Amino acid sequence: MVEHHDAEFNGLACRWLSTDRVRLAITTERGPRVVFCGLDGGRNLLAETPKFTLAAPNGTLALLGGHRLWYAPEVPERTYWSDHETVGVAELPAGARFTAAIDGAGIEKSMALRLEPGEPTIVVEHRVRNTSQTSLELAPWALTMVPLGGVTLLPQPQGNVDAAGLLPNRFLTLWPYSDPTDPRLGWGNRIILVRGIPGAANKLGYRNAHGWVAHWLDGTLLVKSYDPSLAASHPDNGCNAECYLNDVFMEVESLGGLVNLAPGDAVTHEETWRFYAGIESPDTEAVAVEIARELGLWRD
Repeated sequence: MVEHHDAEFNGLACRWLSTDRVRLAITTERGPRVVFCGLDGGRNLLAETPKFTLAAPNGTLALLGGHRLWYAPEVPERTYWSDHETVGVAELPAGARFTAAIDGAGIEKSMALRLEPGEPTIVVEHRVRNTSQTSLELAPWALTMVPLGGVTLLPQPQGNVDAAGLLPNRFLTLWPYSDPTDPRLGWGNRIILVRGIPGAANKLGYRNAHGWVAHWLDGTLLVKSYDPSLAASHPDNGCNAECYLNDVFMEVESLGGLVNLAPGDAVTHEETWRFYAGIESPDTEAVAVEIARELGLWRD
């Protein structure tokens, strides 16, 4: 059974959803954002930044912390719309759907969260609907802000893409502010580790064939699984997975494929969040691979 109740978190009005395994808080007067997410009785696995804002052409954007839905490619005039209006909440049999007010570009964003009673699992459906009068090319973009102090796991493509093994099987996308020499990046061949240590902004992205990314914090591993949509085109030179970090938080991100969204149409991108307690710190690539193998995420 999924329980619902309304209560504030960090001064933000929220709808709380909970089972005997997990708890969530989603903002209802602005956003929406998932600002609390954790195992029952456990700590918040999401970053808490209720006062963190970005200057934008269309007004100040409050990140608020936690998990949010955006759409790519990232264009300030289109992406950075303030979402300070009341959120529509519709209860579902195992959760709720949270729908933002239509933004200035004519985009309506919503997230449906479904909890599985008895399981430490949450299914998050991200939906982007075009209410404008023109078609828009975009990709749904799921961004999870996590606190510093943990480690993000980014599994890398393996094996040949042609019989002779002569063609490349992976690539990395870097931004103007990216720094590949950053010591916070652990360049594993099978899994890249990104350590949540305060520092300058940095980011990397790539085409993830495994369909999962993960973040470890204080003994709990949060795994975000999704359809990698390998046959689709993706933004940012073909990225369906990205990771950003700065001196306040880290973001663990997945992206759907680019679509030409006609007026009135919608596109969805689904993530499944699974929580594993009692996991050792993935300090090295070898440890990270062994953890992934034990959880059935990695197969040699």
